[in-house]
Amino acid sequence: MKTFLHSFFVFALLFAAGCDDRSAPEDRSVSYLLQDYTLGDTWQWGDTPYGELRIVRSQEELAHCITPNETLPADIDFSKYSLLLLKGLTANLYHGIHKSLYSEGETLCFNIDIYYGEIVFPTGDYFRIACLATPPIPDGTEVQIKYNEIYDLPD
Repeated sequence: MKTFLHSFFVFALLFAAGCDDRSAPEDRSVSYLLQDYTLGDTWQWGDTPYGELRIVRSQEELAHCITPNETLPADIDFSKYSLLLLKGLTANLYHGIHKSLYSEGETLCFNIDIYYGEIVFPTGDYFRIACLATPPIPDGTEVQIKYNEIYDLPD
């Protein structure tokens, strides 16, 4: 009987501790939607170092990323979007890129999946990513780039 009461008491304490809302971590994850962006024929993307992600949050920042910059495209509403720019070089020719943006704790992760085909060429291939993210990425937010190489090789 004594063992039963001890077991019941321990179970009651564990149950009560598990119901405390203050011990549960707050979910601060933000879901971002990405939409490809194509710059109009009037402008060209400026020179950006390979592997450096640029997050454009205003027309003023956009003026530093494109040429000519006397007039700027008016099709981006920076109150709703951030523009992500990334230029890179792959080890082989690729046939597709998939991108996603998600939160990992206090940091955002810009995930790049690079898909390679059955034939592997030892020459590199350039890529440029331009996409709109909504909601806008707050200023000062750390964004890490993660590359995943996926080979569609036959079994």
